[in-house]
Amino acid sequence: MSQSIENIARAPRVQVLANGAAITGLLSVQWTDPRVYHVGSFSISKSFTPFDPNGPAWWADTANKQIDIEISLALDGGFFAPMFSGQVDSHALDPLRQTIHLHGRDGAAVFLDTCITQTYQNLTSSEIATTLAQSHGLTAEVTSTATLVGRYYNADHDTIAAGGFSRAVNEWDLLCLLGQREGILPYVQGATLYFQVPPVLAPSYALGVGQNADGVMMSNCKTLLCERALTMARDVKVTVNSWHSGKKTIVTGSAVTKTLTPASTSVPPTGYMFEIPNLTSAQASAAAQRLALDIAQHERTITASLPGINTLTPNTVFTITGTGTDYDGIDYFPSHVTHSVTPQRGFETIVSAKNYSPLSLYDGASGGLIS
Repeated sequence: MSQSIENIARAPRVQVLANGAAITGLLSVQWTDPRVYHVGSFSISKSFTPFDPNGPAWWADTANKQIDIEISLALDGGFFAPMFSGQVDSHALDPLRQTIHLHGRDGAAVFLDTCITQTYQNLTSSEIATTLAQSHGLTAEVTSTATLVGRYYNADHDTIAAGGFSRAVNEWDLLCLLGQREGILPYVQGATLYFQVPPVLAPSYALGVGQNADGVMMSNCKTLLCERALTMARDVKVTVNSWHSGKKTIVTGSAVTKTLTPASTSVPPTGYMFEIPNLTSAQASAAAQRLALDIAQHERTITASLPGINTLTPNTVFTITGTGTDYDGIDYFPSHVTHSVTPQRGFETIVSAKNYSPLSLYDGASGGLIS
């Protein structure tokens, strides 16, 4: 096993600031790191005391008030290090138990809550990201791009120029769509919007299983659950049909994604068909490949709870060893990494991961459309 429970850092201390002031009476603190094309979130529970500087009335009177949250963590008597920042979206006040539960998102919330009001067809993706960040008072760290967004399609079916986005899409959806086209990952940390090429995945972390001399099962996990969808445990074939309005032709693309374990030759692949308008042949093939990967990534999932490890992130690749099954030796890519601190369980990290990297769906190389 790669790491024993005894070697994990203990004595966790958590600090939460609300608009710069420390929150007292913390009962539980939980935060989920942002995933691929998703925002991070947090959940906090606290109790009120007679001398609480911010009592129930302060929290209840939240009309037109923004409450910024900063979560910091200290391990083994060390200094507090920032873990998460965001803003409160909602709260649930319990006046009988004198408790309150807070929920919110990270800095990407400002983009999620703002609808597109312009078409931006004469700007590049990186210019749009910078413009949107500055409009919310954020700094931008971007990878420069060269293509004007109005040229993703031929002019005769330019949905951006037609104003389709401005009626139905918020700013975060636009950033994610542009990121998928360019092979770029948008996320927010603190007061900075990052619109950059995805980072190199962190070295793998092994979730080990074994037996001691008495036959008792041992692991560096508190719990480990391995799941497999049998309906996905066969080859996946995707066909994409498209009517190209500019060329007045029907375009077809297809792709087959092999399962992790070779299936019986007598078992036909599971077939899926999609219709996506206005694609070129290359775009239809790229869309078929990505849709096939999107379906196949749900074949195997794992869920593990571990003693708290603040260095585990959505960029960590996980492996399993010692089960003696074909779950061993496969890379698993996180869909959720959640950290929590409670009096009952201490500092704990919960990981949900799948057998395909979601980044493999958005390499940006072909410009294919994601349905």
